[in-house]
Amino acid sequence: MSAITADLQMIRRLTRFDPWAVMIFLALAIGSTFAASYWWGRTMIREAMTTNYQQIGLRTHFTETGLVLTWDEARLSLSECQAGERSVPCLIFRTQE
Repeated sequence: MSAITADLQMIRRLTRFDPWAVMIFLALAIGSTFAASYWWGRTMIREAMTTNYQQIGLRTHFTETGLVLTWDEARLSLSECQAGERSVPCLIFRTQE
């Protein structure tokens, strides 16, 4: 009987959680949830941007230094436009007729 009591006490000691262990586990769980949510949201925004650019003829290429845009010359042409008193480069969208 004393062996069973000793075993039960050892099981109780091994299964007792320290409040700090519970707090650390909860903090890690919340942190990993936020990290996964951030990564998923960033991926969805990138996909939406790519789709929107493709609709007007722009192709996106994500590189280490940033976003590179190329365009379909059949749909877009590079030109000079007036922005107030300044002359700036612009892309003009040709509608498909």
